[in-house]
Amino acid sequence: MYIKKPKANYLGLSHEQWLKLRDILAIIMRHKPQPYQSNLIMSALNRIEDKAQRSIFECYYFKREGIVSIAKSRGLTERVVGQLLIRAVQAFIEQYDDGHLLLMFKDSELENEETE
Repeated sequence: MYIKKPKANYLGLSHEQWLKLRDILAIIMRHKPQPYQSNLIMSALNRIEDKAQRSIFECYYFKREGIVSIAKSRGLTERVVGQLLIRAVQAFIEQYDDGHLLLMFKDSELENEETE
């Protein structure tokens, strides 16, 4: 019998919230014609201390490369690229606009708990 593993909890968010947060981040990045000129983006990007994570983040969000493409070009497995990207997104989100994007999700979670 296969037992389904619970989804990871990133930044204190549910799995569904994490996926929505990543989607919103992708929308923000893809609608910036020149993301390197945005102070908000650059200050958050500079908080990603690991160079490999930062590079993968840039390839995925700025150059719009897929995980498979990034993995092949760097000689890494897709799983490793995915893990590095998750860590980079976490570091970025915590710093982007002083964490307001993350707080928006955490506040909505608190509101949902209060109404239940």
